This record gives sequence, structure tokens and C-alpha cells, in this order.
Amino acid sequence: MAHATLVSASPARNSSNPTSPLEVKLVFDDELIAVADNANIIIVRSGSQSGPQVDLGNSAVNGSVLTVGLPTLSPGSYFVTYRIVSNDGHPVTSDYQFSVSAQSSPVPTTSSSSNKVLAVKKTIAKSQAAKDAGLEVPSKASVTISVAKTSKKFCKVSGSKVVGVKAGNCKITVTISPKSVKGKPKPTKSSGTVTYQVK
Repeated sequence: MAHATLVSASPARNSSNPTSPLEVKLVFDDELIAVADNANIIIVRSGSQSGPQVDLGNSAVNGSVLTVGLPTLSPGSYFVTYRIVSNDGHPVTSDYQFSVSAQSSPVPTTSSSSNKVLAVKKTIAKSQAAKDAGLEVPSKASVTISVAKTSKKFCKVSGSKVVGVKAGNCKITVTISPKSVKGKPKPTKSSGTVTYQVK
């Protein structure tokens, strides 16, 4: 069996990025397997391959996709080193470089979304999360919130609130379901995302 091959990378190899990316995302042509802790991992370093590690240390696998979260990166060069294990059982290690060309906030997932601050052990109500995601909540509408898989180390949903767990990026998806009215078309759900910087 052949080793898994990298199909795409974001940020791309040797790319110059005008904004700081929220994560490094690598897509392979075969599923990755977790034969041990840290079998599949991305490490992002600043300045050189021996520079300080700057990623959030939350590498996660979803099928053939490997991701790791990033803080807001300063302008400069960054080196991505990754190690994977695909279905043939053999580890593969490689690396590449990208750069950030200007000081900026991470690219928001919606036009009105931006990084907010959530203190460890503090909470944010789902109604506030909806506002932070740029969503309007109609009267009697249902609001649901969910935490991205890559953020579950840093925050969690408890009842109707988001709770900060430890420092890192907490990405939340908020879905608004307006109340149905008899005799009228079923209202359309709306959703948005917001990323909290847990500190």
C-alpha cells in the first residue's frame, strides 16, 4: 500500500498571507490512523525550523484531514512540520513554509464575526454568542450552540452557556431556528460562527 500523499494545504506552501490564518489544515489522499498519541501531528514554528513553537498544540484528525489551531501570528516566516500515519501503517514526515505579510486579526468566518475574549471558567450565554456571531434572534426563536471538534479542549457547552476551559481558540457555531407559525411557510434557519480567545 502507498503512503498517504498531501493533496492540499492551507495556508499553501510558500504562500504569503495578508491575514493571520486561524489554523493549518492539511488534506491527504488517504485516511489517517491514530496508532498512538501524537501519531498524527502538526508543529508550527516561527522564523526557522528550530524556532519557537507557536501553534496551539491541538492537532486533530478527521478522516484524511489534519488540523492544528493558531493564535494571531505576527508578520514573518513560519515553518510547518507534520507527521502522519496512513492506512499502510508507515509514518511520513514532511515540512513546508508560509509567511504572514501584515499584522492582522485572523480571517473571520462570517463578515461580522471576530475574535472575542472568554476567560477560563467564565461563561457566555447562547444569546450573547448569537449576537457575537452577527445573528439576530427573533422573538421565541430557538438558539442552539455547538463547539467545533478542534476546540473541545478549550471550551464546552454547559446547558445554555459556553464555558471557557483552558487557553486556546474556541470556535462556536450558532444556529437560529425561528418559531413555526401555523398556515405559513416553515421559516428558514440561520447560522453563524464566532471564535473566542480563551485566556
